[in-house]
Amino acid sequence: MPKFSFRFPKKYFGFRKMTNFNDAQLLDEMKGYIKVASSPRGLSETKSQTLERVGRILGVDPSRIKNYYYDKVKKVRAIDIENARQRLALSTARTKEIKAEIKRLRGFDVSENSHSDVGVPYDDR
Repeated sequence: MPKFSFRFPKKYFGFRKMTNFNDAQLLDEMKGYIKVASSPRGLSETKSQTLERVGRILGVDPSRIKNYYYDKVKKVRAIDIENARQRLALSTARTKEIKAEIKRLRGFDVSENSHSDVGVPYDDR
């Protein structure tokens, strides 16, 4: 009698061979973090420079980021995914704080503050 072995269809993994469905999910999550961190890419910035910058942002070794990006890794290290999650969470929290501060400052009307010289012509000072 032939042995029965269950395999996931290739559509779940593309052409990658994963040891576990959870590994594929973690790798996709890591690639998503890389994509989010690399989104503000300059015109003169090469892909290699971008991946090095992403490594600094996420707190992961740049060579490891390149391996994730080019599918050379089959498993995501726990420390890498935790660093990426924490760094992006801090980054989004800082972004929200900065946006709230900008919104607060835009709502500030200078004309109500009599002690400010902002908006007053130089000759009238």
